[in-house]
Amino acid sequence: MTYTHCGWTMKGVVLEIQEFLRILLRRWPWLIIPPLMFAVAVGAYSISQPKVYAAKASSYFSFQGGRSASDLNQGANYTLLQLASFASLATQPLVLDTVIRDLGLSTTSTDLAKQIQVTASTDTVILDIRVEAGTPEDAARIANEVNTVLGEKAKEISPESIDPNTGVRSPTITATVVSEALPPSDAAGPQTVRNTLIAFFTGVILGLLLAIARDKLDNRVLDADDLPEGLTTLGSVPATRRASEPAAWTTGDADAQLPVAFGRVHANLRFASVDTPIRSLLVTSAIPGEGKSTVSVGLALALAETGARTLLIDADLRRPKIGQYLDLEASVGLADVLVGTVAFADIVQEWGVRGLKVLPAGTTPPNPKLLLDSHAMSSFLDEVMAAYDVVVIDSPPLLAVVDPLTLTDKADAVLLVAGRGRLRKRQLRAAVDALSAAKANLVGVVMNRMPAPRDRGETYGY
Repeated sequence: MTYTHCGWTMKGVVLEIQEFLRILLRRWPWLIIPPLMFAVAVGAYSISQPKVYAAKASSYFSFQGGRSASDLNQGANYTLLQLASFASLATQPLVLDTVIRDLGLSTTSTDLAKQIQVTASTDTVILDIRVEAGTPEDAARIANEVNTVLGEKAKEISPESIDPNTGVRSPTITATVVSEALPPSDAAGPQTVRNTLIAFFTGVILGLLLAIARDKLDNRVLDADDLPEGLTTLGSVPATRRASEPAAWTTGDADAQLPVAFGRVHANLRFASVDTPIRSLLVTSAIPGEGKSTVSVGLALALAETGARTLLIDADLRRPKIGQYLDLEASVGLADVLVGTVAFADIVQEWGVRGLKVLPAGTTPPNPKLLLDSHAMSSFLDEVMAAYDVVVIDSPPLLAVVDPLTLTDKADAVLLVAGRGRLRKRQLRAAVDALSAAKANLVGVVMNRMPAPRDRGETYGY
């Protein structure tokens, strides 16, 4: 059931969440590497920086000279309005040059101003002067001196009031130190932990954005989610170093997964055509290098393992691989049978203990397409299909040559191999469209060179 509310559907939200989680699982290195790099870099930089100590001193600014309540009120408002000016004055050369001279500092007013932070509250007449320095003593000493000199300069530049009785002039603004700075016990910076955490979470956000962007811009076929809608996945084959050495598939943990994977493909293939059993299967791919020959061998071995009389034909007359993979004599084969120079029964070879029969490609003809599209090829397939339970045909890539399209009407079904990371989505779509235009019976796709399952419980043995 789909619930609609405010123009969006709950089903759509669930799909968006699933898509988001899929991106996270697929692009997980982007969520780990940038945060770690940022955290390590910023943490290392913070640790390498010298310690900084901060001390704070405060002064109270008041108006002098008022005689009535009205005068005092106006004076308080005047002082409050002038407080921002006094805060700015604390970092001006008028104040800082005096501080430098009195304390004998070896710096300039411009550099010293960078160490000072003045805070003026909006509802009080108190200024807080915070100073950062390399030692606790320097921080306190400079803060107190800036606080004192600021009060003196404020008196000097403020307007004077004249006593009408005595004629004595006095400043209208006075500053009283209300809090002296003390040497701090702990450093104010660098704040390594805070900086590292900020860098880490910044890296997480950046990594997430990069992961989403990379996934949206990546047009490679990486898993079943990248297949065109309506295309069935019959199974996945893990990537191993010895995928082209069938004799070694049962000697190691990683290689031993291949027979299991091809067994699953075989099982799914049976369910793909329940009413009409597939007796001849054409195996192809969109582009070279996707592992179609490996899948052809693996699937033929899985069929032979069930006791079915199985024949594997290498119909890739341009770049044959079956003979090389199975270490068979491949100088004569299919091409020679079709031109009538040898008999099929004389050159078909047996491989393995399960009786798998193999016919290599043989001599490379000048025009493979014409040979595969010939009446001789149709008659040969009719002959072998009468003698075997299942015939597996390894053919060239679809987008490289047109050879496989000449065989689609001669086979019961077509199996498309998609090599993870090598195949582009547009290439896969083009291959599917070509098979559709040829009215081929495309039963599904095998994802090849997939990452091995992380759950070791998926393997079973004694």
